Amino acid sequence: VNAKSMGIKIAPPDVNKSTDTFTVEGNSIRFGLSVVKNVGRSFIQRIVKEREENGEFTGFSDFVSRMIDKDINKRAVESLIMCGAFDSFGIKRAQLMAVYEDVINSEGVSRKGNVLGQFSLFDEETPTEIEFPNIPEFSNRELLKMEKQTIGMYLSGHPCEEYSEKISKITKFTIGDVLSAIERDEEGNFQIVNDKICDGMFIKLCGIISTRKNKITRNSSQMAFVTIEDVFGPIEVLVFPKILTRYSYLLQEESVVMIEGKLSIREDEEPKLLCERVSAIDNIEDIPKTIFIKIPTKDNSAIEKLKNISKNHSGDVAVCFYIEDTKERLYVPQNLKLSGTGNCMEELKKHFDEQCVKGVF
Repeated sequence: VNAKSMGIKIAPPDVNKSTDTFTVEGNSIRFGLSVVKNVGRSFIQRIVKEREENGEFTGFSDFVSRMIDKDINKRAVESLIMCGAFDSFGIKRAQLMAVYEDVINSEGVSRKGNVLGQFSLFDEETPTEIEFPNIPEFSNRELLKMEKQTIGMYLSGHPCEEYSEKISKITKFTIGDVLSAIERDEEGNFQIVNDKICDGMFIKLCGIISTRKNKITRNSSQMAFVTIEDVFGPIEVLVFPKILTRYSYLLQEESVVMIEGKLSIREDEEPKLLCERVSAIDNIEDIPKTIFIKIPTKDNSAIEKLKNISKNHSGDVAVCFYIEDTKERLYVPQNLKLSGTGNCMEELKKHFDEQCVKGVF
């Protein structure tokens, strides 16, 4: 994200471009092959040497043919496919994943035959053309998951990007807003530098669950330490036993969720979110543009009810009271706008007549 904001492009690992470490290509930073899981340094050195001595690889078959005797192994090739290191050949990762083992096996058998003298004077050493199956590419979510598994981060995008419009309607805060509101002072303590963020405030944050670690408490109950991240960064979420019992099935790694809770900002530790509610983003219905609430007459108690509801359900959805006896429409102030989620609408219907609450899309 920082590189992107500075106009620097991040290029994925590539068997024809990458060395073992990060390299600069014009206005881009190219990932090195050493970041790829299961790819050993000696194999990387042989790839680079082969490329320098005999030119770039012309395709996947050419790569396997030239590297078959140079420490190649299936796990390394699988990781290179998953992270996109062969994407420049113009072949789908799904196609490569379907054939790579057979290609390596076939080339290995062929090479053994040559060693034993089982070839004629007319045999050519050009690699056999691969017949790739006509199958669709993996979904964007699957491709990103593969990148995360092999290089430890999402490279070509982020799972939250497809929900960006929905997330912006659910909450006005990103994880980045929280992180940028906290700075370390000279003594290493955390200080709040944005008055829109404060310790103990109720907030909704959306992100993908990157890690979850369960822990047994002193009274033998189970709690969880969950990390969620959006395109701006990660934040730790503490899930205490009662909440974990209710929402454990939603708090799974790779799930994109909305977590509601209180911020914990202390001088001596990174900001954390104390979880109170969890919803799967996919299960959150469309958010209305405006919520209309019909009341018989202008009444301060209606505003008081709304203030209480907004404490737990603040957002960016406009709220308008329709006053029955005067036919007036009264829009509430900015600070009383609501999230418009299902939980929010249910809360409104509890405090006002169910027939008098309506979302307009």
